[in-house]
Amino acid sequence: SLVDSGANVSLMSRGLLAYLLESKVLDPNDVIALNNDIPVGVADGNSLRGTHVAKVAFSSGLCSGHLRFSVCDGADPDILIGTNMFPSLGLALSSRSGAEVSNIESINQPPKTPLTANRAAVDSLSVCPLAEVVEDDRSPGHHRVRCRCEPLESAPVYPYREKLRRKSDVDQRIEHHRLLTMEGEGKVTRCSEGACTTILATVIVDKAKKTNSGEAEPRHYPGPSEGPESVDSRYRVTLDCRVINRLVLTHDSNGRFLFVPGASVTNESATKAAYRYDYVVYAKVDLVDAYSCILLPPRLSALFGLVTRDPSGELVWWQLRVLPQGWVWSSVLFNSSMHIPIDRINARLDKEGIRAVARHNKDDVLIAAVDTNNCEGAVSVAREEFQALHFLINDAKSTPPSSSVNFCGLRLTNGCCTMEPTRFEFTDTTASTAWSEFMKPTLKPSDRGNPRVARTTWLRKWFGVFNYFRGFLGPDAMSALF
Repeated sequence: SLVDSGANVSLMSRGLLAYLLESKVLDPNDVIALNNDIPVGVADGNSLRGTHVAKVAFSSGLCSGHLRFSVCDGADPDILIGTNMFPSLGLALSSRSGAEVSNIESINQPPKTPLTANRAAVDSLSVCPLAEVVEDDRSPGHHRVRCRCEPLESAPVYPYREKLRRKSDVDQRIEHHRLLTMEGEGKVTRCSEGACTTILATVIVDKAKKTNSGEAEPRHYPGPSEGPESVDSRYRVTLDCRVINRLVLTHDSNGRFLFVPGASVTNESATKAAYRYDYVVYAKVDLVDAYSCILLPPRLSALFGLVTRDPSGELVWWQLRVLPQGWVWSSVLFNSSMHIPIDRINARLDKEGIRAVARHNKDDVLIAAVDTNNCEGAVSVAREEFQALHFLINDAKSTPPSSSVNFCGLRLTNGCCTMEPTRFEFTDTTASTAWSEFMKPTLKPSDRGNPRVARTTWLRKWFGVFNYFRGFLGPDAMSALF
């Protein structure tokens, strides 16, 4: 919630009202529907529509009573307490310059009648950050970025063991080979079976290109004419994190909190940052396997256990030491962790007088500057800060300073932003063609005899289209699509 001395009305979002009613925190009789919607202007120039008035009981210290909120779609934050509720809370406005101030309900009160305010009890609570810098336990004197997830570190997690899946001998050898390589890179560590709270299934990501027929090249260990190092370049091993993604908080018979597998958590759309228009030269810094550069604390490592079978047939248990891809919270924790090097870079740029700024979208890092010299200096600073935190930089895929660069589906050119050349303008013809394809999809010959495969192919395609729309269309336009 937000207490806002600049607002003369108190607001509540419709989503929060529905939650309070469903949880029986509010009685339906405490919600009154208005005969006509009331427009409510907000600071960004937009207008919300108040449809109901909700009465909510509150208590703070020795002060208690009821607050009344106008219920609006799109209210952000979910609760905003304006000056009209200040008297109920025992709050009074004051002026350092001696000017007379009053809120809505105290305008007609005698000037000498003071508002009595009850002092609320204050307590302090330590907050666990989502990311922190720690000393690398394997390289004394060096530092790494480590993510944190306090709920999963504090509350116990119900143990889970994924059933061993039947895999070919080739896949088993590939998995174990990759885990040995990852162990040498400090990405996993060997452990006992009991040290793992959950054992998840492994997934092999094959980066080999498909043949002209659309089929992937058969897997070999190692390749027919290649050495064992070809396994590391072609394959990546990750985890099936669906069990961890579906953890929900509940409690046991003794009232203690614990996490158990359950329904998935709904993602919230993130706001996009804006770029300044006076930056006209750009560069990109490409990070190698950036997720694996973020360490996990021991309690989280125990959640990402896995097992492989060595060439002799013995089972070997492992714990992941770095942030996995596929976990529902990985993106949030990774973005929070990336703020540390990005903030360090921007702080140095400001301190050293380099007229540039660093921005990132997940593991894509953009440097924007006013000219080439400043851009080159900023790239040098970025490389130093990333390498100081054990991030690896891919020079082959990094882009040197240029007046034009493609970044996350956009082309930045001399301070202007347009779609990449591969993206075309939406016309009536484009819309008609898309609608026809939506209603009667064109299927590959191999999919026509399998309705389920055809449906999932169609679904994946249009999920991708609408995710792309989400990056360019505002809330009103997105709502109009439905």
